[in-house]
Amino acid sequence: MSLLLEADPSEASIASYLSESWCYAAKRDNQILGVCVVKPISDDTAEIFNVSVSPEHQQQGIGSQVLKFALKQVVNQGIKRVELGTGTFGYQLTYY
Repeated sequence: MSLLLEADPSEASIASYLSESWCYAAKRDNQILGVCVVKPISDDTAEIFNVSVSPEHQQQGIGSQVLKFALKQVVNQGIKRVELGTGTFGYQLTYY
């Protein structure tokens, strides 16, 4: 949960989408470095709810790698459209 809180500061918000989502993790030596949480919202559409990398592993391309992996996986699940919404106005907008 702490890693997800890096990108979404509300535990209630995370709880509202996590159980119905697909979760992808970037790991090294059994340590989770980053995550991408994608929730299917229709038969062919999904929404990215959370992309987060632990602070000590940021700026190393891990977020980009886990996001690319997640996108490939959702296409394999029949998803044709992926949506993303963000409530932030910082560096995250440049990332997306």
